[in-house]
Amino acid sequence: MDWACIVTGLTLRDRRNYLDLTGLARLRWIVRTNAIHTLYPVVKLADGMLAVGSRGSSTDGEFVQVEIAFSGMNLCFFCGHS
Repeated sequence: MDWACIVTGLTLRDRRNYLDLTGLARLRWIVRTNAIHTLYPVVKLADGMLAVGSRGSSTDGEFVQVEIAFSGMNLCFFCGHS
């Protein structure tokens, strides 16, 4: 069976600074998801690669403040040029 999915992503950036995701780095966001949707953190690295985190957030339709720690998180890497 083949799985087809549509992935929509949103990335934010600061043109003047890079983020340090070592140690106790965390992401805090206020999110709302519907139905079976789950949000995963995506980080664009300096070399253009996209790193997608393994810890997702699902809120069941409510606005919720979620905090995700990057320490110990598994990352999947993708080329950001496709």
